[in-house]
Amino acid sequence: MSTLLACNKSLLEQLDARVAKWNCDSVVGDIFVERVRKRAGDARGRSRAPYSRQHRMVKARGPRRAQSKSFEVYTSFVNNFDRAMAYVRKLNTSEAFQKFVAVRHHERASQSRQV
Repeated sequence: MSTLLACNKSLLEQLDARVAKWNCDSVVGDIFVERVRKRAGDARGRSRAPYSRQHRMVKARGPRRAQSKSFEVYTSFVNNFDRAMAYVRKLNTSEAFQKFVAVRHHERASQSRQV
């Protein structure tokens, strides 16, 4: 969940900045394209030739790879959201699941009161 939250926060910040400067020629698709390209790009998101020395160096860096991986997780979450929600609705009809949720909610409430 922390990966999804971080990716969503970053995406929201980029979209908010774009909307703040919105005009009739504005677009948002490039924000998503940039996130996908970062997998093979440098720190500024520019693409590199796949076999260049700089590409190999960038590919070895962890944070850039982690950013593209987090966007992959986010994309998977969005693409499967309807299916996940249908499953949650099905679970909510289960008495055992409702008990599980109630216990977890009580545990969290107890922990927050102790802090």
